[in-house]
Amino acid sequence: MRRLIVFSDYDGTIADEATSTCDAAAQCVRMLKEAGIPLVIVSSKTFEELHEISRRLNLHGPFVFENGGGIAYPLENGYRIEAAGLSVRELRKLVPFIESVIDEKIETLECMDITRLCAYTGLSHEEASRANKRRFSLPFIAEHGNLTNEKFEALSSALQRKGVLLRWGGRFYHLIARGAGKSNAVRKVCEFYAAAENVEIVAAGIGNSENDFDMLNAVHHPYLVRNRSSYIDYSAAPYPVTKRCGSEGFCEAVEQIIARFTR
Repeated sequence: MRRLIVFSDYDGTIADEATSTCDAAAQCVRMLKEAGIPLVIVSSKTFEELHEISRRLNLHGPFVFENGGGIAYPLENGYRIEAAGLSVRELRKLVPFIESVIDEKIETLECMDITRLCAYTGLSHEEASRANKRRFSLPFIAEHGNLTNEKFEALSSALQRKGVLLRWGGRFYHLIARGAGKSNAVRKVCEFYAAAENVEIVAAGIGNSENDFDMLNAVHHPYLVRNRSSYIDYSAAPYPVTKRCGSEGFCEAVEQIIARFTR
């Protein structure tokens, strides 16, 4: 017996890149639920953020937070948290090293006061408070704006030698442990469902940025949602690309998934 699972990014995918709401995607989230297809959110957001998002979307399964740094498995009362990465305390020790490599100061998300974080991200005070509760990743911005390609590659290589990955999430750069990426989390969630239900897992994935490629490479059926602000060369993308952007692109992918696997 086979079991289909859909893994999806949240920001710019389920939540629209223009409005930051998931109103347009809500109907397709319900379609998956009605078809009996689990939707697993895989995001750079914190546990607290995704817990609230899952509640609003009426999702009751596992979710992957902080780019794979942690996986939340539902229990009868609450969640079991599986840590896959270094603690934020360990990652914080890398700040002087990062600054020496790129030759400029960085500002970590956790060091921003809530007012500044709200202004920078557009989050409400309550949302910013949830975003600040990091456990296994360390988002930061650079003093002079986005890093040049040369600085990014140099920093990425230097961090990999220390067992840490550098990811770009659209607003922040993110540090996570090398063994704690999205692909690793996808495999673990698939193993969880396979063991719990004694089934063969078929995984589909939906994402909209370079930060999602790790997830898309780990599934059987990837879908790349167009992103108005991305530099991705869609003509050369190794995945099927939606015609629409944001939440509408998410729905386009969901419709294709349901049509393909529920015939």
